[in-house]
Amino acid sequence: MATGTSLAASGALQNDSSMDSRSAAELVRDVVVAASRSTDPVYRTVTELGRRHPRDPAVIVSLLLNAVTLMPGEALFVPPNTLHSYVRGVGVEVMATSDNVLRAGLTGKPVHVDRVLDSADYLPAPPRIVRPRPVSKDELVLDPGVSEFCMSVLRCESVTERLWDGRQPRTVLCLSGSFSMTGPGAEVTVRPGDAAFVAPGSEAVRVLGRGTLISAMPGA
Repeated sequence: MATGTSLAASGALQNDSSMDSRSAAELVRDVVVAASRSTDPVYRTVTELGRRHPRDPAVIVSLLLNAVTLMPGEALFVPPNTLHSYVRGVGVEVMATSDNVLRAGLTGKPVHVDRVLDSADYLPAPPRIVRPRPVSKDELVLDPGVSEFCMSVLRCESVTERLWDGRQPRTVLCLSGSFSMTGPGAEVTVRPGDAAFVAPGSEAVRVLGRGTLISAMPGA
């Protein structure tokens, strides 16, 4: 779930290994100058990225990606091996279990361009926006349709009690207010910024509180 702008892959990349860093910086500069003459949001993103990363060829690669602006409460599902980059805003990211993260650019951290080019999916595709589905008057579910995860958003304006299926593991994050969760022989309270893991069991978990509580759990 997020609000802001992100980039998700939609087309192929070309790796010009013969281009030195000076030539790359000059090309980025020329593209940014040309993009700055347009009011198109895509080109505004290029100029913004160019200011942050003036020597990074990935600034140009952003022109090959879908520019996605999420409204509050919406989500974007990024399939495996898909290039993506957060540009601005605040969001909660849920990932399937993985033992690697490959970076292609737009970061101060080490990049692995060759590995990215070997593993990236180059099939053009529209962005997969995930919109909330209500399951009660207080709870929405963002379900991308995969077995690895989905996300629940519990938003209570007054103190509310509900029961969660205790057979599912959950990772919870409190955005506002305060919530207590009670299961067999254990109770935990989370406040803004707190996170907790709810292990699966045979009994339901009692949730009591007011505010906004996000939880990630397995998908259907």
